[in-house]
Amino acid sequence: MRYFLIPLLLSSLSSAAVTPGEAAGIHYPYQAPATELRQSPAGYTPFYISHFGRHGSRYLINRKEYAEPLDILAKADSAGALTPFGKSLLRRVKALYTETEGHFGELTRLGRLQHSGIARRMVANYPEVFSKSARINARSTMAPRCVSSMQAFTEALADAAPELDITSASADSITGLFYYYSPEGQKYRSQDAPWRELFKDYNRRCMPSTSVSARIFRDKNYLDSQVDADLLTMRLYYLVTDAPNVDSGVDLSDILTASELYALWDLYNTRLYVAHSNFALSDSAMLQSKRPLLHDIIDRADAAIAGNGNRADLRFGHDENLVPLTALMGLKGCDARIDDINKVSEAFRDYEITPMAANLQLIFYQNPEPGKPVLVKFLLNEREASLPIEALSGAYYDWAAAREFLLRR
Repeated sequence: MRYFLIPLLLSSLSSAAVTPGEAAGIHYPYQAPATELRQSPAGYTPFYISHFGRHGSRYLINRKEYAEPLDILAKADSAGALTPFGKSLLRRVKALYTETEGHFGELTRLGRLQHSGIARRMVANYPEVFSKSARINARSTMAPRCVSSMQAFTEALADAAPELDITSASADSITGLFYYYSPEGQKYRSQDAPWRELFKDYNRRCMPSTSVSARIFRDKNYLDSQVDADLLTMRLYYLVTDAPNVDSGVDLSDILTASELYALWDLYNTRLYVAHSNFALSDSAMLQSKRPLLHDIIDRADAAIAGNGNRADLRFGHDENLVPLTALMGLKGCDARIDDINKVSEAFRDYEITPMAANLQLIFYQNPEPGKPVLVKFLLNEREASLPIEALSGAYYDWAAAREFLLRR
């Protein structure tokens, strides 16, 4: 598995201390945790897991994300408008297009490995949940990359614990649940929503297309009259940041400087937050659109606690589902309410919340002693996460208190 490096001074990235890898944002390949989880309180054992996972590493979603930069560069080359660097870039983008053609939007080999690894660690960390013929329920949106992620995950579970009773499903109704938008959410997503003009202005101010284009085009008149420089820069950012997920043999490491990479990460990190999280202008519309999904988590947990026999509920969806869900839940680092679009990246970082194969896990624990409460631990990307309520012990919350808090949200 190859990871790209930007061979320039990292000090130019910004005082925000975002590394070149992290600047891939939502394209950042999943990083398995290096720290150990804290042990559960004495007498408690895990018995149920509620999970939501983003699909793993993938090819860029559609043909135009590869074809548009190729077409722009090819036309400029025919017009004699490219620098030697631009010609080198054209050759590499053409090779990448050829390599990825027919796979647009598909889960990559790395994406399958990510979900297999998460599943195997889940079994290793919580063997009591996956004992004998435990019943596991898995659901996915209809997107093939999500279905493939679910398959990789459940296959790894079955390999680690062959006696499991695993049921998998993918349906429009599941997609509808994960992607539900309230009337307020639909209005906020509309093409004439006020935030769109606000972001367009931010994009105009921050897009580093001038410096990127200067290295590619030798003919400024051609550049100014024939090229959408912002579009080309955006597409190149996608190609560069998605390259580690594809494990391509095409080297794109010199396309963007460290400062350009940071500027582009900031732009798309800001857009993800403004469009899908707790931006003040949204009046929580996007968060509240995830109420049905949060109720699904709560209701299924209640049913498992009541003894319905389910040991795990696994869900496979998208970053646009996970970002507002974690914000609605109030997880630390996910729900910042920001009213200044210029300050989003100070408080919200997409690569921490929703890299490729991002996952939210609620681990439930029980104690056989009479009167002992059910406990829950929250994990975001397999790392302990916290709610703004008092924990009963370390990272462990009384489910009754956590449930009440989530319902209030």
